[in-house]
Amino acid sequence: MNWSREVVDERYNSMALMLFITVGITALVMNNYMIVLLMVISIGYFQLHSWYFQNIGKKLIFINEVNKFKLLMDEEGQLKLRFRNEGMPIFGATLRITMKDSVAPIGLKTDSYHSGTIEVQVPFSIQKDEDVQVRIPVKGIKRGIGRISRIQIVIPHLFGSGDVILEYKDPVKDRTMVFPKPVAVSNTIEHRATASGEFVTSNSLFHDRFQTIGTRDYMSGDRFQDIHWKASARKQELQTKLFVPSTKMEWMIALNISDRFSITHDLEKMVEYTTFILHKAVKENIPFSLVVNVRSLGATPFLYLPVGTGHQQLQKGLELLATLSKDDFTVPFPIVLQYLSMHQMVPAVLIQSGHTFEEERKILGQLNKQGIEVIHLKIKDEQGVLLPWNQTKPIKQISP
Repeated sequence: MNWSREVVDERYNSMALMLFITVGITALVMNNYMIVLLMVISIGYFQLHSWYFQNIGKKLIFINEVNKFKLLMDEEGQLKLRFRNEGMPIFGATLRITMKDSVAPIGLKTDSYHSGTIEVQVPFSIQKDEDVQVRIPVKGIKRGIGRISRIQIVIPHLFGSGDVILEYKDPVKDRTMVFPKPVAVSNTIEHRATASGEFVTSNSLFHDRFQTIGTRDYMSGDRFQDIHWKASARKQELQTKLFVPSTKMEWMIALNISDRFSITHDLEKMVEYTTFILHKAVKENIPFSLVVNVRSLGATPFLYLPVGTGHQQLQKGLELLATLSKDDFTVPFPIVLQYLSMHQMVPAVLIQSGHTFEEERKILGQLNKQGIEVIHLKIKDEQGVLLPWNQTKPIKQISP
């Protein structure tokens, strides 16, 4: 059994039991059998009371399933908990659930605490050999992980006073993830073409040789392998393939969530602006990676989402952002930048967010000199602004 039990019994019950025993013995001595009978019935009632408290809930099973579901801000969902009862039926009990306040129950009584948790109370009854699924409607309130920290069942006595409190001892595997909302930033990201790649652009010195858009007349100096032989046969003169102009476009978003020895107070704004950039990258089909200077036991010593594209990559990025909190242990941001530079992980565009000091600025300046376009996501007048490295004025308004 994975429940701890606490029996809350009224102290007057034991006093009344002793009184009934004393009165019964006295009545027996005085040959008053009517009173003796009443005392025997009363004592039997108290014994039944004690037996009920000792056995109720002993074979109640909480089916601790891995149940993860994701919500957007203000989106509604259902928290599902399954119970199976192999023992005595339970009537009129109360299910108490304590969870993080990133979600809020809908239409149910809740109590809020300063620790960032809420407690919801739900009526609970279950018959013998019955499976019950408790469904609690919830709504995403703020970014984060809505883990259940405690499950309690308060079972009242059917015939008298007192309660049995069952508390689940194991960690609850159920969790709710609330994704951050995107908040638009000012300015756009304009990348200079420095290499051939898969990103289509209207103006580039490089071309994607896997995408042909037409032909033109052959000119001296054209490569032999670029000749379109079928078109040349039709026109009876050599034709050269025309390719789609393209450039190598990839974004890395690097977040510094620390402010010297603590977590920055702008964490939520940084996450919201970063969420907008991730949505923008997916909309324009631009590959992106995500870096956060939070300690990790993975392949890198900090949180790192490898480069990818599409909505699956977006979901991974939103999941990473949803886990960030002010309780995280951080890695010094210069160490993160040095690691990325030494392992040649920095792509054509680096978007950096968070505080930068002399050491960080030195490394970012070196990356900028290497031809990497370094862009600073700055919070200015309660608005996110994208600024090129060492530039203070915005250049073009971005469209959401």
